[in-house]
Amino acid sequence: MVEAACELAAGRFFGSGDDVRAITACVAEMREAAADDPPLDQLKTEAVIRLALGDRDVDTEGITAGQKYVIRLLVTGFACAKLGLAEADIDQMITDAEQVAVERGWNPPLAD
Repeated sequence: MVEAACELAAGRFFGSGDDVRAITACVAEMREAAADDPPLDQLKTEAVIRLALGDRDVDTEGITAGQKYVIRLLVTGFACAKLGLAEADIDQMITDAEQVAVERGWNPPLAD
């Protein structure tokens, strides 16, 4: 479900384009804000964002499932904060992510 939420948040934040410079700048800002706690690898984070935006040619072979999970959580939170989403908007994004996950056959536990 975190993967679907990241896709939705990244899509709202970056729009339909996948401007590599915008992604690079965003990751640099995320790294600065996090002050390396947790440490974010620039290229791995960019790759996960590009994947979330639908780029199927991006190489994520060297990124572990755990790294993808953490990156997706951070990207989702960062995008929601930068977009200034209200709690109701975030709740709707979670509901939408649950629906995407169900449609993909992932069978996530649904929020109450």
